[in-house]
Amino acid sequence: MKQKLNKERIIEMILDFYKKNGRVPSKRDFCKHKGYCSNATVYKIFGNWNNAIRSSGLPTNPAWKPVVFPKWLCLLRLIVIKIEQYYKKEAQ
Repeated sequence: MKQKLNKERIIEMILDFYKKNGRVPSKRDFCKHKGYCSNATVYKIFGNWNNAIRSSGLPTNPAWKPVVFPKWLCLLRLIVIKIEQYYKKEAQ
């Protein structure tokens, strides 16, 4: 018979992974390793992965932030493109 999963049991699984591997588990870790619930179950109970990690008292990974290029770099790239177009036209 399968054990019913609740918040406490999932937190135990997260902490167990942390103790065995010395790092905070990722969603992918729970999918790959037997003995852990699916990340879909974690989402159903906690709402998202980071809520589960926070509830276990472990640090979450910082959110991904897109790289923002400075304006001057974008302008420089535009100048290079225009120069390339000019020389391609001249070569024809």
